[in-house]
Amino acid sequence: MRAPFPWFESGLLPPNVANKIGASDGDCWVWRAAKTDGYGVVQHAGRIQRAHRVVYSILRGAIADGLELDHLCRNRACVNPAHLEPVSQAVNNARSESASAKHRERYQQRVTAQKGGGT
Repeated sequence: MRAPFPWFESGLLPPNVANKIGASDGDCWVWRAAKTDGYGVVQHAGRIQRAHRVVYSILRGAIADGLELDHLCRNRACVNPAHLEPVSQAVNNARSESASAKHRERYQQRVTAQKGGGT
């Protein structure tokens, strides 16, 4: 089954990664293969890695040393780089401990802005 994403046909993602991503009801790109603690995992560059980090680094570029990727959508299985933000461990921990309405609102505002205002 082919994923309905423009990068799929372009070959930006290797097949062993692209073939494991599916759509969800929202804007998440959901990892449909092996998971550990809810996070997708994939064999890439000779080792097992977190799928969201692999997809992000291929489509957006390297993740700076010392930074983690925060899932703004709060969905650990999501690999959509638009839903991921490089942050320090302290920021990521603070956000995960209080996935507050304010944080969810920030995510929704970001999604709306990416869609051209949502109007």
